[in-house]
Amino acid sequence: MEILMELLFELIFEGGFELSKSKKVPKWIRYPLICLILLGFILIFLLIILVGVLMLKENIWVSLLMFGIGIFFLYSGIKEFRKVYFEKKDENKVGE
Repeated sequence: MEILMELLFELIFEGGFELSKSKKVPKWIRYPLICLILLGFILIFLLIILVGVLMLKENIWVSLLMFGIGIFFLYSGIKEFRKVYFEKKDENKVGE
C-alpha cells in the first residue's frame, strides 16, 4: 500500500510539475497547477519554520536549526521557482 501511495503521489506531483512548465498546455490548466504546487511548497516550508518557533521553549539549538532550515528551503524554493518560470530560455543553444 505504501508503494502504491508513493507511486500515485509521485505521478501526480511530477506530472503536474512537467505540465505546468509546458507551453503546449493551455493557460487555464497551467496556472492552477502552478498555484497548487507553489501552495504545497510554501505550506511545507512554513510548517518547518513553525516547528522551529514552537520548539523555542524546549531546545533553543534545535529550534534555531529548524528555523534556519525552513528559511533556507524557502529562499531556495523562491530562487528555483524564479529560475523555472520567469527566466527566458534560449532553446536554440545546444550543448551549453
